[in-house]
Amino acid sequence: MFDFIRVASAVPNVGVGDVDANLNQILTKAQQAKEQNVDLLAFPELYLTGYTCADLFFQKTLLDEAKLALLRILEASLSWDFTTVLGMPIAVQNQLYNCAVVLTKGKVDGIVPKTFLPNYNEFYERRWFSTSCDLKEKTLPSGLL
Repeated sequence: MFDFIRVASAVPNVGVGDVDANLNQILTKAQQAKEQNVDLLAFPELYLTGYTCADLFFQKTLLDEAKLALLRILEASLSWDFTTVLGMPIAVQNQLYNCAVVLTKGKVDGIVPKTFLPNYNEFYERRWFSTSCDLKEKTLPSGLL
């Protein structure tokens, strides 16, 4: 009557601004998840670039590297039998969003921009990111990736 799913939270080492190292960690953790018959694998917020990139988030090079890494992850996910959620910055309509990307078998199932951005103590997300409430449209434009 009820089905159960195996959910795993990946806690890899993060290289701040080192998209290639983070990509390799994702592929390693995904292989482990595959071996353990995971159904849903979740990575930390902004993991692909690192959460503490600060003003590096304004660099086109970092954002382009993140997009290319996502394409490599999508390709690798063709052999995975689970859904993955990973965090990365995504630029839309001249604004930057802190997003969770949901993907399965080589396809992006959804992109969820963060709504509530902290802006106190060591958290300055509003300096770099727009909230999902700032989106002019309710859906992200096609051709984003």
